[in-house]
Amino acid sequence: MFKFNKSRMTLSIVAAVLASASGAASATPTLFGSATYGGVTYQVYDTRTDGGITWTGARTFSQSIGGDLASLTSSGAISAVTGISSFSTLFNNSGLGPWVGAYASATKGSAFSWVNGSAVTPGSNGFSWGASQPDWAEAGAQGVLFFPSTTSFGDYGQFCGAGAGGCNAGNVYGFVMQVPTPATIALLGLGLVGIGAARRKQA
Repeated sequence: MFKFNKSRMTLSIVAAVLASASGAASATPTLFGSATYGGVTYQVYDTRTDGGITWTGARTFSQSIGGDLASLTSSGAISAVTGISSFSTLFNNSGLGPWVGAYASATKGSAFSWVNGSAVTPGSNGFSWGASQPDWAEAGAQGVLFFPSTTSFGDYGQFCGAGAGGCNAGNVYGFVMQVPTPATIALLGLGLVGIGAARRKQA
């Protein structure tokens, strides 16, 4: 039976962050809360002790521990994340909330995509832009984050975050990543075992 070892996962997170540090101490994003929907676990991380995080920094961290920034492609997934207790406290002083896994290139007006490859389609699957969004107010590639209404989204320069003093809206204090649920991982494992058995019978 598959067992999900939280302590082992925590140690892996710490090890991954320490391994990626380049000669300087780096604080670890703190797991703020999680929710499960549709076979996916969404984890919200708090980076207020770091003074914020960039979109690219959030994605690098997510991938280093076996996940990725969240592709919120259904209203159920969005509701699951925003329903996490005290979720709105991760909004910065300008009301901009945690990063999610959507982005656009540096070409103003280019299409936004989720990191899983699907298009960001306003008006469907629960996705909606906040008022006047996307506005491409910051130069360069754009990351997507939760907007002040909590259930809508806005764009923000990908590199705005810790140490990016050119962004007047302040640092982004968190991000949402996704990982397969333990049950899903177990089912995938059983599927691989079944495929192996079938191949042995054919041999």
